[in-house]
Amino acid sequence: MPWITNTTETSASFVGELGKSYGFFSVSRDNVGNQELVPSGSDATTTVAIDAPLIVSVTNQVADVGGTLAVTNHVQVGSADGVRWSLVDAPSGVTLNPTNGILRWEPTCSQASRDHFVTFKATRVGNTNIYDLHTFVVRVNECVVPGLGGVVLSAGDSGRLPVNLISTVPITNFAMTVETATNRIQNLFLEPIVPEICSTHVVLAPNLGGTTEGDGFHLVSFGACPTQFLVGTQQIAWLHFTTVSNQSSAFLSLNLDNAVGRKLDGSEVRNFAPQSGRVVIVGQEPLLEALIDTNRQPAMILYGQPGPGYVIESKPALSFVFPWEVAWRGEQTNLFQQLPIITDANRTLFFRARTE
Repeated sequence: MPWITNTTETSASFVGELGKSYGFFSVSRDNVGNQELVPSGSDATTTVAIDAPLIVSVTNQVADVGGTLAVTNHVQVGSADGVRWSLVDAPSGVTLNPTNGILRWEPTCSQASRDHFVTFKATRVGNTNIYDLHTFVVRVNECVVPGLGGVVLSAGDSGRLPVNLISTVPITNFAMTVETATNRIQNLFLEPIVPEICSTHVVLAPNLGGTTEGDGFHLVSFGACPTQFLVGTQQIAWLHFTTVSNQSSAFLSLNLDNAVGRKLDGSEVRNFAPQSGRVVIVGQEPLLEALIDTNRQPAMILYGQPGPGYVIESKPALSFVFPWEVAWRGEQTNLFQQLPIITDANRTLFFRARTE
């Protein structure tokens, strides 16, 4: 009986029944209609071993961006030697344990709002020609990621953070809370920069999560114009604020939470993943931050008011036995600068920055 007809593919996978033997032949036809003669017998034969692996069917799955999908696979029939699991075709990020058959995946935002096919196989140990294939579908839900950028400011200055939005589905409005320290930044307001937005609000959120008004929770909301919506990856607004003067230097997080919103059809957005922002406030004290640079080498950023008289010191342990040694001395031409860390591999060093 025909298995595949009128195909341009050069290979395919056939799933047979345990213990059955199958013969195959093919007939080819070129682009001008010349057709190969039908052979008198099989071009190839094969038998499905009685103890060939038989994968237990996996139902289609639903996954969220940022969550972990875990599927434990089994075989109904398998040889005493066991089976080895492997992926045949899967989206980026999917892993399959070759021994126990556990499949894991954490979808990214770029993989949201669509279906993905996952094909894997179980192969009999000692005979790679005996295996079973299985395919199932994973539906990844929408991904909506509001986020704030970062900025470095002197204490007492006014500044702004970009408000970014990634959305794999059209949304008409959304709101979230921004947690701030009101003794460090004040006077928050929004400046929309895309024509789709017709309304914005920033208000203190009293009694949110057991807090009282003034504790730093602000409710931030956006509304699209009639017949408009927000979708894709873009900056949608600026969040303006003023830093309180005469304060100490600090790394200040602006934490986003409690996000809610509506899609174009009126249903709720089910998968918000807010990304918090950060403000580095530079007072009189210098700040140090460790990082890995683009060449995967350790480095640090020195924050401080422009001018001379800065020194960075290091020692191998926080003990009085070891004295602080000068690792760098210089001046600031801006509010921050990146400096390399010169240290031996596999050696712990502690650093501090101070003014002279």
